[in-house]
Amino acid sequence: MKVIITGGGGFLGSQLCEQLLQRGVLTGPSGAPEPIREIVLLDAFFPRQPVDPRIKQVKGDISDRRTVFSAVGSDAATAIFHLASMVSGECEERFDDALRVNLDGGRNVFEAARAVPGLPRVVFASSIACFGGEAMQNPNTIGRL
Repeated sequence: MKVIITGGGGFLGSQLCEQLLQRGVLTGPSGAPEPIREIVLLDAFFPRQPVDPRIKQVKGDISDRRTVFSAVGSDAATAIFHLASMVSGECEERFDDALRVNLDGGRNVFEAARAVPGLPRVVFASSIACFGGEAMQNPNTIGRL
């Protein structure tokens, strides 16, 4: 199985990569465990070189369609963990960049997954912080947002 982690150079992406390498397998489209043969990390910056031969680093911008499609490739057994994003105050200060990264980048990931044969899995992580306001203070409203 091939695993792609967008935001793979960041803290969460690198931690996820380490855990997947230790685990060694991931549930495939059949429902059975499949060995992880490659992990592709996509990010604009990497603090260090990979030490495991299963790791491939792709340096690029998530909003660049060609970069995302190249990182995802065309393997049938694929899992994509989409962690790349701009968050919180940074988005307010750089609104156009936030739209480019979060909206266009996310769309690129989903379109690349759609082009992969079979049933690729896409895991998208977000935060309740995106809702803000009163929903943050009342956990009973979270399910109704």
